Parts: sequence; structure tokens; C-alpha cells
Amino acid sequence: MSTAVHRCADAIILPRSIPRQNRVLFSRLRQERGNRLLHLADRYLGIPLVFLLGALRRRRAAPDSLGSVGLLKTGAIGDLVLLSATVADLRALFPAARLVLFVSGTNRGIAGLIKGVDRIVTLPITRPLAAIRAVREEPLDALLDFGPWPRFDALMTVLSRARFTAGFATDGQYRHFAYDAVVAHSQLHHELENYRALAATLGVPGVADPRLVAPDHCAWSTPRGGYMVFHPWPGGSQAASKRWPASRWVELAQRLERQSDCIFFTGGPGDVVATQAMLSDLRAAGVASVESVAGKLGLEDTAALLAQAELVVSVDTGTAHMAAALGAPLVALFGPTRVERWRPIGPQVTVVQAADPRCGYISLGFETPPVGVDCMDGVSVDAVEAACRSRFDAAAPAPSLNGNQAGPR
Repeated sequence: MSTAVHRCADAIILPRSIPRQNRVLFSRLRQERGNRLLHLADRYLGIPLVFLLGALRRRRAAPDSLGSVGLLKTGAIGDLVLLSATVADLRALFPAARLVLFVSGTNRGIAGLIKGVDRIVTLPITRPLAAIRAVREEPLDALLDFGPWPRFDALMTVLSRARFTAGFATDGQYRHFAYDAVVAHSQLHHELENYRALAATLGVPGVADPRLVAPDHCAWSTPRGGYMVFHPWPGGSQAASKRWPASRWVELAQRLERQSDCIFFTGGPGDVVATQAMLSDLRAAGVASVESVAGKLGLEDTAALLAQAELVVSVDTGTAHMAAALGAPLVALFGPTRVERWRPIGPQVTVVQAADPRCGYISLGFETPPVGVDCMDGVSVDAVEAACRSRFDAAAPAPSLNGNQAGPR
């Protein structure tokens, strides 16, 4: 075993225990995204209720002038990051309009990093009647529902007092019956293109890319030297199928440790033990310049850490989208998720994906894998290392969805 120098020492000052707000966020994730009762109610009560409301409502045209516009996006962090592009497009077309962003507890921490929003409303998703009341309290000329499948989001939208509503018709989800305007949700195009199509119901051209603004202040000290960030932990109902083997993270860190002064491992409160086990393996192998910040940083502080990183390596999850929208050099590891639908968009992005043609089956987020297929096993350390070194050496970015600058795909 080689003698390693701990170059992470004094690089960052962190709270010794998991902050209360992080424990609350983790609890909300379990209550909202992992709540089987809510999902069952959403399907078996939501569908007939939306259908009934659709039969009783008269369709209205979009108002000639818009003084206030609502955007509703609950749930996933990465989806809300993508929606930052639509916020920018709306603000550019309606500079004087009041933009209200409706989010849930799980993605509220990102909402404050989106420029151009006048008001953020956090909806209590586990208390449906209270959530509906919160939406109805906002005076809106138009309300756009950017959820592709939740029927409850559709119910909140059509029960609002907005003068005009619009949302997605997604194959097999039966949620579109009551909107004033319906846009077909495509599973062939990137989700940002779907958002742009929905905003087009208000005459909004889609030109902006996702962008987050890193917070000015954070709970930790500025690291003294350069550092990388590794995020091994996916979220959502299919998290297990998106997880890259721990042994490969260890091997990648061994290969790249000399590229930066430190490697920070991020994660939520539920990832603390597994992250520490990974770091123990690395230190046993002689790699000392690693630190875990799992569970110790909220979303805003994580954004600040990502924004200053020399490189971020992440599985397919909200952290990857955050890094991309913050402009950080990013290598994103994709296995079961369809890259064409969900690749992070930013100025310095490289995606490494599994070569197995049976992979890329996740489009809406809840699809299950084919029998016997482990897509992340098909993402090799060699391929990820090559992508990381290429990111370090990259000089010129390539076009993104709009022809603006973004990294190689």
C-alpha cells in the first residue's frame, strides 16, 4: 500500500451532523416520491376525476394579454432544472408578467436557483386538499402543468382559478381531459422539447437552455484547491437500476486522484453509510484525498459545490442536471435511461452510456428493466475515465439543442 497525502485536509468546513433541513428533505422524498398509497390514489381516483371535470368544463382560449403565469412542476429535481429554460423564455417574452412557480417539497431547494421567478409556492403533495387551496389562492391568467403523468397535478391545474390552462396528453396516462389546451407529450424527443411545445400554447418561442444561478453564500468554506465531485446515488423508483457498481467508483477515483486536490462524494442522508464504505475502500487502497459530504449539504449548498468543481461525475439523477445547468464540466453515466430523452444540457457535458441495445428503456421514470439486463454493468471504467480525461482537456464545446454551446455527446 502506498503512502497517500490527504490533500482534502481543511479544504471544506462541514457540519458534524446531518442538518435538520436535509433530514426533512429526505423524509419528503420518501413521503412524496416513494408513497405507494399516493400513486394508487393518483391513478384510480385521479383518472375518473379528471375525466369528469373534462366532461363538465368548457374549453377557453388563451388570454390576449398575460399579467401572471403559473408553472407547475412537482417531484423530480432534474425536471425542474430543465424547466429553468422555459422560465427564461417566458421572462424574455413577457418581461412585466408575474411568474409563479409551483413546486413540491422534494424540489423546492432548486426553485430558488432559477432566475426570473417572482413567487415560489411549495405544495403539500401529501395533503391534496391543502395543495389545491394553495394553487387556487394565486390569481393567474394562465397555468401550465409540466407533469407528464401525475393526474393530481392535472387536478390542481384545472381546479385553479386560472383563466387558461394547458398540459400534456401522455400515452396511457389519461390525464388530459380537462385542460383548455392539450399538447401531445412525445417520448421520442428530449423533455425540454416537450416543455417548449407546452409553452408554445402561450406563443412562447423555445430558445433558452437550462440555467441555474449558484447561491452567493453557503454553509461551507471555499475549498483551497481544485476538486472533483462524484455523485454515485440515483433517485426515483428505478434507482437500483441506475446505480453504477461501488467497486467501479473506487477504481475510477484511484485512476483520477492526481487530477485534483480532492474528490468529494455527494449524496443524501440515506447515502451516508454506503458513501463511507466506499471511502473506506479507497483509503485502504491508499487514496486519502477523498471526503464525503453525503447528507451534510442541502440542495443550494450542493449547487455551490458543483459550480466550482473542476469535474463532476454523476449517475443519471438530478445532481447531473444541476451540474450541467451550473456550467460545470460533467460526465454523466447513463444505463437504463434513454439519453435522447433525458441527457443533461449544459456547456460542458459528456454522456457515457451502455452499449446494450436493450438499454435506454426508461422514458417517464417508472419503466421496469427487461429480464436479465443490467445496463450499468455495461458502463466500463475505461470509458468513464476516457470521458473524464477528455473533459479535462476539452477546449471547444459542441452545439446543444438550440445550436448554443454544449459539450460533446
